[in-house]
Amino acid sequence: KELTVQEIEGYWDIETSQAGRGAGNFGIIYCWAILDRGTGKVYSDHMRSRTRPEEKRIVTSMIKAMRLFDRLYTWYGTGHDVPISRSRAEYYGLDFPGYQELAHVDLYYSFRGKFKLHSNRQDAAAEFFGQPPQEHHLKPEIWTNAMFNDTFAQAIKHIDLHCKEDVSQTKWVHER
Repeated sequence: KELTVQEIEGYWDIETSQAGRGAGNFGIIYCWAILDRGTGKVYSDHMRSRTRPEEKRIVTSMIKAMRLFDRLYTWYGTGHDVPISRSRAEYYGLDFPGYQELAHVDLYYSFRGKFKLHSNRQDAAAEFFGQPPQEHHLKPEIWTNAMFNDTFAQAIKHIDLHCKEDVSQTKWVHER
C-alpha cells in the first residue's frame, strides 16, 4: 500500500518521407525523438544517408529507446507515428512493442474533445495556449531537399531539429 509505482513517461515523435499521407509501406522514417518527461533527456536518431540499412538502424534504435518507457505521449500518434513505425519495423523484421507492452496516450484526441480551434494541429494548440512558433518549421522545400542526395544532409539536420522541437512542444501543450 505504501509503495507507489513511478511510470517512466516520454513524448515521442517521428518524421517521415510521406508527410501528410503517412504510408508506412512506401515511405521511410527520417528521424525520431523521445523526450523523457522526468529527466528532460532527449533520445533521438536520424538517418545519415538514404539507404535501407540506415533506416533499419534508426528504426532499431527507436524501438530500443521506446522500451525504456512505460508510457509514451504523442500528437496524432494513433494515426501516424504508431502505424508507420510498426509498418517499418515489420518491413525490416524487427520486434515492435506489442499490445500492452507500453502505454500510449494520443493527446490529439484529448485536445480535440476539449477545444474547438480552426485546426487540430499541435502548432495551432501551442499557439492558442501562447507558445511561440517553432524555430525549425517544416516547409515543402525541406521535404523536397531530403529526397535528393546533394541536399539530404542539410535537410535532415533541419528535420531532426524540428522533431526534437515537436517533442518539447508536445510536453508543453500536455502540461499546459
